[in-house]
Amino acid sequence: MMKVLWLSPTFNHYKARFLNRLANTDIILTVLTGTGRYEMGDKILEANWNFDEIKVDVPKQYYGRSKVVRDKLNSIFKEYDWIMIPAEKKNMQLFLYAIRLRKYNKNVKLFSYNHPLLKSGNGKRDLLDRMVTKFFFKALDRVIFYTEKSCEWAIKQKLVDEKKAYWANNTIDSAEVDMYLEPRIDALNPPKMLMIGRLVKYRRLNKLFEYFITLKKYYPFIELHVIGDGPEKDSIIKFQKENKGVFYYGALIAEKEISLVMNKIDYVISAGHTGLSINHSFAYKKPYIAFKDYTNHPPEYGYLDNQVNSLILSGNIDADLKILRLYLTNKELYSELVQGVIASKSQLTIDNWVNQIHRSLH
Repeated sequence: MMKVLWLSPTFNHYKARFLNRLANTDIILTVLTGTGRYEMGDKILEANWNFDEIKVDVPKQYYGRSKVVRDKLNSIFKEYDWIMIPAEKKNMQLFLYAIRLRKYNKNVKLFSYNHPLLKSGNGKRDLLDRMVTKFFFKALDRVIFYTEKSCEWAIKQKLVDEKKAYWANNTIDSAEVDMYLEPRIDALNPPKMLMIGRLVKYRRLNKLFEYFITLKKYYPFIELHVIGDGPEKDSIIKFQKENKGVFYYGALIAEKEISLVMNKIDYVISAGHTGLSINHSFAYKKPYIAFKDYTNHPPEYGYLDNQVNSLILSGNIDADLKILRLYLTNKELYSELVQGVIASKSQLTIDNWVNQIHRSLH
């Protein structure tokens, strides 16, 4: 049996679910959790997990330089075969500490599960980012990337030794989704879209509202559904009051409740930052609508294939309107998108993720 310690400054419901599946194998898993991001829409799902959880009262912004976290890591370090430390600049102090502990505990190995390139807080990447990335990746025993494409890119860019580079498609608990998945009886009648995720500035809600209002001129009964919480919540509530066809549910983290919304919509949409909502969308066999003029997408954006499993809009509303009016009315084109989604869904299952993590650590 392999013993793994997974450091998690933010422990949201997505992460809890997929780690629970990993712990339901021959891996004995412990998660060292922080308290996440303050008032940023993160929700914790409490359940009887298959893993052990060690909680420290430290928010994400301080986790990487917290003495409390270092002391706890020191006290349990030697108990594990593998320890996952998020490769982020903010975790540099903790990372250096873990490297020092490894010198005295030769049986313990370090790995990360991360983006292909560390970046600055403004999303820009520069020479220093490459240097820091190389330092992290050289010191780690394994580097696991969120996508196959990002793994290949990092190797090509000589950021990581290909012998230690692996990938595991970032995912959600697709097996739980399958328990609640039901077909939409009458697709596009009327067109229904869903935005799901933390309500923060980089979701670009104003752009989403602009597109919805414009589409409503052509499709008076079009609907916009929103699941999420965060500092931009008030703008959703205000928009709902001013426009018919807008439905806001707050933060839903129980899959049974999420499914009641997912099963009745046609598309999942994000006018800004995407992420695991792509996986969630595909798990429910829903095409995704994203915007390429937002330039700081996470790796999951690479799962999108324009007009195959998704619509990737330009951000120019006049040009995008032609595409949307076609795909919001033509059921044959919509059905083709759904078939593309189903093909992608088969590659992004939780079983595949568990197998990919296992492959990386053996």
